[in-house]
This record gives sequence, structure tokens and C-alpha cells, in this order.
Amino acid sequence: MAAEPGCLHELDHDVLWCYWCELPERGGIGIFNRSYYEEVLVVRVHRAILEAQKLPPECLPKKVFEQRLADIAHFEDCLTRQGTKVLKFFVNVSRDEQKRRFMERLNEPSRNWKFSSADVRERGHWDDYQAAYEQAIRATATPHAPWYVVPADNKWYLRLVMVTAVVQALEEMDLAYPRWSRRRSLRSRTPAICLNGSAERCATGSRFEGIDPGLACRAGC
Repeated sequence: MAAEPGCLHELDHDVLWCYWCELPERGGIGIFNRSYYEEVLVVRVHRAILEAQKLPPECLPKKVFEQRLADIAHFEDCLTRQGTKVLKFFVNVSRDEQKRRFMERLNEPSRNWKFSSADVRERGHWDDYQAAYEQAIRATATPHAPWYVVPADNKWYLRLVMVTAVVQALEEMDLAYPRWSRRRSLRSRTPAICLNGSAERCATGSRFEGIDPGLACRAGC
């Protein structure tokens, strides 16, 4: 839960700018770990981060976080209407389990690298974070971009729920491999045929009608 302000380059843009830039292309899958929701969680708990975001005074009303939550909901609605499937997981670790894991990282040398003193400091804001989580989930849970609130004290159960949700979403999308047409097949065979023959034959042969002669020659030369 370490609270860190954005880099100077990000601070020169709006709060969603860097996430627009990192969205997966069509046919791809992207995972945002600690995503734009940090802007209504960490920033909400640590107001000093908000003050460093170079916003004009008139853009800092009392309900700035409510406005950001509305912007996030609209952002996810836009993604859905453009064909992106949005799944959101809140990994809900209890306070006692979090303490146990921190102590394990301290006591076992092989796990020391996982420990951060910043996590312990953030633990002191537990109640503030719980309130921020609740407000964020209530404001942005929609049928097209649902939240999965997953009890995470048992890692096997967490993984089972997350994998099941992802698999179900993929099945609902009814995905299929692209169909390979005869015309595409001919185009893909052209370079190999040109390598076995002459460039002139590729450029003038009737069997390559409809294929760019220049492309065929360049492939065979």
C-alpha cells in the first residue's frame, strides 16, 4: 500500500492519461496492478499527493474524489463501448493476516526482500483505506465493469476465484482464431514461389493476378 506520487512527466497530464497510453491493443490482454484507483485511494488518504498534482485551485472542490470516481466510471464505460472487457478485483486481506505476512517477511531471511517499512507505515491508516475502498467500489461497480471482492487470506481460494472469473469472461466473448481465406493463402505463398522462380515470372505470371507485382518482385529478389 505504499503511497508514491506520480513522476514529473505524469503530473503534466490528467490523472487518467498514462492509463490511456497503457491500454492493451485489440486482441490483447492488459493487467493494471495498482491502477488509476490509486488516485481515489492513496491520494485520498494522503492529501499531500493531491497538492503536488499541479491542479488549479478551481479544480480542487470539496468533492474532488467523488468527481474522480465519476470520471473513472465514465472511463470504464467508454472502454466497454469500444469493445474492451473490464474486470476489477479487490484482493481483501484481513488485518490479522496482513500482520502475519509482514512478520513472516521479517523473520525469514529468504523473504526479507519482500518487506518494506512503507507498508508498515501505511498499516497505520487501515481505517482510512477501508473507507476509501468502500466508497470506490460503491461508486464504480457496474454490470459492464464489475468488482470482484475476493477474501484473500487463503491464496489458493483467491487464485481460484480470479482464474474462474477470467475464464468465464473469455468464454462469454466467444473468441475464435481468425479465418484464413484462399486469397490470403495465395498471398502468403508468393514469396516462397518467387524464391524458387524468377522475379519476372512473379511480376508477369497470370497465376499472381491481383497481387502487387512490385511486392512480388521485392519478395523474390
